[in-house]
Amino acid sequence: MLCPEVWNFSPPACNFKFKRGNFNELKTQCIDLIDLHHFNYLVSVVLPDTINVPEVITDALNEDCDYYRVEDIHVSELVNKDFIEIFVKRGHLIILSDGTNIDTDDCVALIPSGHLVLSLNRQTYQELGLEGKPSFFSRSKPNRYVVQVDLKEQYFTPGKKYYNRVQHCLKENLQLKLNLLVAWDPPEEKICPSSVAAYFSSRGHKVLLCQPRFSRQVSYNVKVPEFFLGDNGDDDDALELIEWLGAFSIGADLDSGAPDNFVNTYQCPLETNDVGAAAHLQWTGYFTYSQIHRLFDRLRQYVLQRTSIPWISLYVQGFADSPVSWGLKEHQFYTNGDNNYVLFLHPTGNYLACSYISPNKRPKSKTKK
Repeated sequence: MLCPEVWNFSPPACNFKFKRGNFNELKTQCIDLIDLHHFNYLVSVVLPDTINVPEVITDALNEDCDYYRVEDIHVSELVNKDFIEIFVKRGHLIILSDGTNIDTDDCVALIPSGHLVLSLNRQTYQELGLEGKPSFFSRSKPNRYVVQVDLKEQYFTPGKKYYNRVQHCLKENLQLKLNLLVAWDPPEEKICPSSVAAYFSSRGHKVLLCQPRFSRQVSYNVKVPEFFLGDNGDDDDALELIEWLGAFSIGADLDSGAPDNFVNTYQCPLETNDVGAAAHLQWTGYFTYSQIHRLFDRLRQYVLQRTSIPWISLYVQGFADSPVSWGLKEHQFYTNGDNNYVLFLHPTGNYLACSYISPNKRPKSKTKK
């Protein structure tokens, strides 16, 4: 027996959702896709037929995108009255536990709407003493629970019964200290985003300044797939375009059809257009949705000026171990922790938006009899 079949896994389900429209409209699906995706780790932009990328695009996520890592902080610090009034209720604040696994550890997230999300193991949840609900992904045999607290509610103020109970349970019952990633967009330009770091530092916590990492690469002799971005586009063709985009972004060999290419068997099923050069930009860090929105607006203006460009893509990848994906939608990690989206923009104003969420299903084996 040369290759015994120890496991026989079915391929994971793919949860793709497609939206099409015109990005010149005031309210579009692609805007919602950006604004509700709070925890953004990696951003990638591909510009076909482009060698020199304007600084207004490359600097979009290089300037004013610092974030902070607050070490060994007790969760009860997040319900402090001054913290809520200064940072939660003003501007846009995102906080995410760092170095925790959503499937095995206790995780914390705070989103701009003011919702504090605790994703807890059963033992931690029972010790906490606050009302929650079983995780959507462990309903039959609950071993994980989710607790949500709206810090912006009017009744969540010191002296109120509910506030006092939450503060007591977090401070006295929950001995949970975590490392947190923190980013804050102030409500006014005259206010410095580093104010949130100064606040935690004044409370005696160790705060580390973190900055995004940026890379740029230009590839030559690139054949870009042609794709129709109108309302009647085909979803299967869209998946082929996304597959090509992924292969190009990681530097895969796309020289299909070469007679001596025995390693690469990939062939793009779509019609291609030789655009000469293509630029690939990539940022990694901890980005707020408003920072992604800023990049999107600059790409939208740029593509309208480049009438000959086939399309421009904007890919955004979320944190695999975030307790939520879009809005307050619960997230989990089984086969993977994907919560990503990609936007294709066309000079006509048309766009294609595709979001992808991990299947969140436990792998099952099939035993042959």
